[in-house]
Amino acid sequence: MVEFQSMLLKLEHELDANEVKELMFLCKDLILPTPNIKVLFDKLQENGLLGEDNIFIIKELLYSIRRYDLLKTEFNTQREQMMEDMKIPGLSKIIPYRHLLYDLSLHVSNDDLSKVKHLLSNDIYISRMQNIEDMLDIFTEMEKKAILHPDSLERLKNIMKTIDENLMEKIVKYEQSRMSF
Repeated sequence: MVEFQSMLLKLEHELDANEVKELMFLCKDLILPTPNIKVLFDKLQENGLLGEDNIFIIKELLYSIRRYDLLKTEFNTQREQMMEDMKIPGLSKIIPYRHLLYDLSLHVSNDDLSKVKHLLSNDIYISRMQNIEDMLDIFTEMEKKAILHPDSLERLKNIMKTIDENLMEKIVKYEQSRMSF
């Protein structure tokens, strides 16, 4: 138990504020929003998603945000091993939709972010728009306004198409993979 708690404490210190924000975004479908990483870990434990004998969610989160160094040092897990583990049905706790949005966010530049803000200016209040720092914030606002949902990606496809055709194609592939289940 002490080893588990010290691992969580080390992660709290190793992850910067932006990485914590990314983790919280990835966990949005699993737990309610939390103010910090300690509460995030507590909520994951309360919901049975994290425990001394159940650490896959942490490994999945670190893999998702590309903190391969922590995967290696804390869990002796290589990136390649996680790629294989993520293919095991039912093991991944983060829904593919969340992974898609996170992946898209990594490919949007600051200039593109401004373009997206402009495209959504009729849907999201100016006061909210001023607080948007990145695409994760955009996605959160779009979800609040019911413009974006796992079953409703048309608006997102149109927006991504104006930025980069390849980003729109990622959404199309995601939709196709959902249909095959």
